Amino acid sequence: MIEHITAFIEAAIWHGTLDQAETILAAHPEIASTSIHAAAILGDDAAVRRLIATDPKNATNKGEPYGGDALVYLCLSNYLRLDKTAISRVRARGHGAA
Repeated sequence: MIEHITAFIEAAIWHGTLDQAETILAAHPEIASTSIHAAAILGDDAAVRRLIATDPKNATNKGEPYGGDALVYLCLSNYLRLDKTAISRVRARGHGAA
């Protein structure tokens, strides 16, 4: 599964495309709930909170392919950069709505 997570991260940040990322996620949906890095990229605050509650080290664990932690991958997320509805959802959750 590590190789699928790595491929998803490569597609979901920087120069990857959402189409590539979505194809990988559709084939391996477990990525979104088992990888804090993928959850952060997707802006899934509930999954991120659950993964940190399960193991607080998840907050700072580095992940391939670029050695970033969840916050770094969140900041580089194509989902949050290219999908304007994702940005709205994250903003709404961050302010106590939805």
